[in-house]
Amino acid sequence: MSRTTGRPAARAFPGSVTVEPLTTDRLSRSARVAAMDAALQAIAGEVVIVAHSAGCLMVAHWAKAPTRQVKAALLVPPADVEHPLPQGLSRA
Repeated sequence: MSRTTGRPAARAFPGSVTVEPLTTDRLSRSARVAAMDAALQAIAGEVVIVAHSAGCLMVAHWAKAPTRQVKAALLVPPADVEHPLPQGLSRA
């Protein structure tokens, strides 16, 4: 866990916390969920989760057995670049 020293975007929000990438067991879902849970447990006050890509999956797995209340979550999955966009939208 890192307080505002992690991802550049997190630095813009004082008091934000990031879960650093794992150095061992990097592909272990349980290790990632445990790291997220440890970070959440260390936060005093309300929690808003922001996750992207595989982080969305970790939030979903954590949420199956949450250990604390979360005020809100913003989950941003990766874009689907293999399928066409709906009619009327363009990638340009």
